[in-house]
Amino acid sequence: STCNQSCVYDALSIFYNSTNGEQWKTSDGWLDRSLPAKKWFGISEFFDMKTSMTYYSIFLPNNGLNGTIPFGHNWTFPNLATLVVPNNPGIVGTIPDSISEYSFLKKINLRETNIIGSVPTGFFSLSHLE
Repeated sequence: STCNQSCVYDALSIFYNSTNGEQWKTSDGWLDRSLPAKKWFGISEFFDMKTSMTYYSIFLPNNGLNGTIPFGHNWTFPNLATLVVPNNPGIVGTIPDSISEYSFLKKINLRETNIIGSVPTGFFSLSHLE
């Protein structure tokens, strides 16, 4: 399934709230639905001609994120392709098995965060990971 523009805004807003967006070092544009999501700091999008889908990247290294990445907590974001949030030691929690629902995920970087636990089985079903 894909995510329309409203769904993308909802997904990004959940991410913002879950990682204490008000305290980020930079959050220009976030939560402003009059802007395209790609104008929100750290968000990029690309259109794939083969699938006719638009995919999104979250790129927020060393940005003071605190809290949890809302994997599996009603965080519907099937178009998420990249999640790069290293050097945010305030990120805590675990990676749940439901990560397998993010089937278009190509790249995930959680280095220098405080995510704990083992790599869930669902991680290995992500066929697009680079």
